[in-house]
Amino acid sequence: MAGARDLRERAHQALGLARAHARETERAAAFADESVLLAEELDDPILLADALGARLTTHSGPEDLDVRLSTSLRMLGLVRHSPDPGVRLEAHLWRLTTALEQLDLGAVRRQLAALELLADETDEPSHRFHACSRRAMFALTEGDTVGAARLAAEAADAGVDEVPGADAALRTLQAELARQRGERTALVQHASTCEKRGRSGDLASLLAQAAVLWLEGGEPERARQLVDQIAPALGDLPRDADWLLVTCKVCEAAAGSGRAGTAARCARLLAPYAGRGVLDSRAVAFAGVVDDYLALATRDREQAATARAAYRRIGADWWARRGPLGRTHEPVTGPAGVRVLHLHPAEAERPTGLWCVGREGATRMVPSMQGLEYLRQLVDRPGCEVPEAAEESEQVRSAVRRAMRTALARLELHDGEVAYELRTTIRTGPAYRYEPDAFRPVEWRLGTDQHAARSVGGP
Repeated sequence: MAGARDLRERAHQALGLARAHARETERAAAFADESVLLAEELDDPILLADALGARLTTHSGPEDLDVRLSTSLRMLGLVRHSPDPGVRLEAHLWRLTTALEQLDLGAVRRQLAALELLADETDEPSHRFHACSRRAMFALTEGDTVGAARLAAEAADAGVDEVPGADAALRTLQAELARQRGERTALVQHASTCEKRGRSGDLASLLAQAAVLWLEGGEPERARQLVDQIAPALGDLPRDADWLLVTCKVCEAAAGSGRAGTAARCARLLAPYAGRGVLDSRAVAFAGVVDDYLALATRDREQAATARAAYRRIGADWWARRGPLGRTHEPVTGPAGVRVLHLHPAEAERPTGLWCVGREGATRMVPSMQGLEYLRQLVDRPGCEVPEAAEESEQVRSAVRRAMRTALARLELHDGEVAYELRTTIRTGPAYRYEPDAFRPVEWRLGTDQHAARSVGGP
């Protein structure tokens, strides 16, 4: 007993030292690794999760991706042994981060779905904030500004007082929304606020982001001033969680404001990390792929093609359509032909407890749940609300909304295409409503009888 108590005290002491020396990367990492070893001896999943989190935080540099990946996977494994909501939240957030760095679309979708399920199960405002803010981030990654705006509003409604850094996360989402919408007035306002906060705290990450916002807002001279301020310190920036983001942002602002030498210098620093996704700490904002910034600096068409291929692999539509210097966009082109998607019970006459979902020719079976039936009703009646406000009590409406959210989260785990189609066309609020996209026609199969097929969304 005394031995276990001593181990626990030493583990907590190592954790405290890792946090106390956070600015001294090597010392902090050594203490974090020690806390992991001690927590393993104790066989305490919650303490081990804290220790693994400290290891992830202290191995945040661009060269530490392998450590972060293995550690995030190990933390995710703890979820199977610990039902603790805090452990689950940290595990899914860290794995989402490493998945985005790797450009692993399947893993990204699984972690977003897991965060949504956690929020539904616990009904905790902080969990809802994390689920909505990360889904808003990924909606922006996919170029879905309508969905992102709705999710950012839901994140704000969840209560920012519950989450440290929530205000900053929401400002980041709003700035990226303005950027993708081309709202110059809003961009200038965000740039000014970001620069002011960066100067007051001497934060290179905020100054670099402000430079890009000034550039996008039509103020290249203001962007150039910030680039000139940051450039002399590029070689001395700490190799922490913000290094890749800062270097990429400076590269973009330099390339767009006439500082070709600084852009070329950034490209040389970034070259070892080609193929990597760029994001801020804890995956609040996706900032493209390293190859894109290399293409901005070098004007290398092959590098630009590599970047676009990476964007298309993860469905990053807005990023894939950016022009050679990130200022113009290619027109959106829809897929050839109408897609056929299935969403119906496997056997209507003899219920099997399974549903058939997916693209024609590549369907799969998923466990039945009430929310799937509500989703099918929405798709079957475009423009109609489910539940109908006039007919149901608020308690019933709340239960229906929760069932649909859970079903959507489960669908993410089984068929990302169907889940994405529903998320981008279902409008939420007091009731849910399906509004098909005329530019992405879909023919839904909502029953086993082929004659029950219903074509929606086409012109």
